Amino acid sequence: MNDHKIIELKKGKLYSYKKGDYELLLYSTNDPLNDQVVLFRNKRALISIEVPLFKENVRELNEYIRSLKLDNLYVLLSSHVSPKNYLSEAALYTSECALEALRHGGPKTLFEGFLKTFGGEIDKELRDDYHLIGDEISLDGLEMKIVRHNGDFNVEIPLFKAVYTHMLGHDVHSIVMGLEHADALINELEGFLSGGYELILTSHYQPETREDVETKIAYLKTLKSIATQEKTRDEFIKKVKERYPDYQGLNYLEMSASALFKE
Repeated sequence: MNDHKIIELKKGKLYSYKKGDYELLLYSTNDPLNDQVVLFRNKRALISIEVPLFKENVRELNEYIRSLKLDNLYVLLSSHVSPKNYLSEAALYTSECALEALRHGGPKTLFEGFLKTFGGEIDKELRDDYHLIGDEISLDGLEMKIVRHNGDFNVEIPLFKAVYTHMLGHDVHSIVMGLEHADALINELEGFLSGGYELILTSHYQPETREDVETKIAYLKTLKSIATQEKTRDEFIKKVKERYPDYQGLNYLEMSASALFKE
């Protein structure tokens, strides 16, 4: 999956990968949150996994997708709510495990926070006309497996040997809500490796590889080790920063520290 072309748009850009009858398009928004949108298309249809948030990106991606003149459009939501103006004609899908979170949980709370921070740059009206999906879904011949979590889900796309998960970031701190959560994350990532997936797609980073997954597993194991050795939140943060001085996402590290050390 190293061979790709780049389609430059006015605000963001698209990374294009071909496989059989399908094309994988990764839309890099270049917005203040550095969001990514995962798109799959063939000659008839397009599937959007997650969505852009800012009006400028919504307009730009709408214009590009509609210029393709496809018969069927689908939006699949796991971790982000969807502005009404993004592909309003598309069928909207989510899982039962994610529905409550999208309506009332973390994704909705984050969206409300973004509205306060970015104001009129974001569409405040949201779609809520969901179709519920099970453990598998096939849209215009693209087979996808839905791996449920508590509040969201991963999407495995065997054709591309790819998996979509909300966040990875091999050089970004992770949000770890406890030692059991760290173990769960490690098990999930080891599952990506044993499943043969070569491309990791997320909403907050460029496409990543098996090597990046191995890097993240090692990071999580180190985080666990430091958490069991140190006695305070501040000592934990200090040691992790010493071990990973160039990692981004210090706010994520602080969230992990607060969860791991109830002082």
